[in-house]
Amino acid sequence: MIMAHANFDALCRLICLLDSEGIDIFLHINRLSTDWDEKMIDGLTKFSDIILAPRVKVTYCNYSQVDAIKSLLTCAMKGNYDYYHIISGADLPLHPMSYFKSFFEKHPGKEFVNFEPEYDITRAYYRHFFPNTIRTSSGLKQKLFYHAYKYLIKIQKALKVNLAKGYQGSIHKGADWWSITHRAAEYVLSQEPTFKKYFRYTYCPSELLVQTTLYNSPFRDRIYSLKDEPIAALREIDWQRGQPYVWRTEDYEQLIASPCMFARKFDAKVDSEIISKIINHIKQK
Repeated sequence: MIMAHANFDALCRLICLLDSEGIDIFLHINRLSTDWDEKMIDGLTKFSDIILAPRVKVTYCNYSQVDAIKSLLTCAMKGNYDYYHIISGADLPLHPMSYFKSFFEKHPGKEFVNFEPEYDITRAYYRHFFPNTIRTSSGLKQKLFYHAYKYLIKIQKALKVNLAKGYQGSIHKGADWWSITHRAAEYVLSQEPTFKKYFRYTYCPSELLVQTTLYNSPFRDRIYSLKDEPIAALREIDWQRGQPYVWRTEDYEQLIASPCMFARKFDAKVDSEIISKIINHIKQK
């Protein structure tokens, strides 16, 4: 399941790398993307079906990102697959699909989800205003909305607001990118109305959805790792050098030696050579 909004040339290269028997590809293209054309994906795959999920208007760090995930899962789960893997259009696999399939055959039933160890759960108590405006604006407008946002949070703190009050469970956060089984996906969708009730106005609720839902469920015992490490979700993502860091050519050896299935993120405008090297590596394998 791929979430994309731009750089559709890179998306097409990604789809070609994923093309394999037993794998189908589900795309969610942000409804705000005006340069998308379905003809871009015509004839890209030999083995995999490409299915377009209903498009959601996605803006930064609000519940629309959960709605996009819901759109993908609802669409994909009709196929009753063993696993559902969500990635972005700026990701690349690090190994050929034969390695990918072999890994999951050796770890049946495990849930691969990342957990952030030091999440401030009080952030889930308040309604967070203007995240998209703050993210996408600049100059005076950005400063005004940011100060308004901070002021509204202070008011909520003073009033002891807690929108998560009454939630029966602990709150956990991690990356949007994960690989979960069909049963776990069913459970996440079944619990989404309850999740929405308590976390609709949280900052980046999509980063709480799977982590919070599965941790407070029988699926917790099937989570591969609760540690904050790349192997937990099988994604190489570097938050130390960027938000996240864009991989470069000098990172090539690190990436191909990784046991993770995917890496995020790549940008041809920053370094196109690393993309070519990863693609050639997979093709040679």
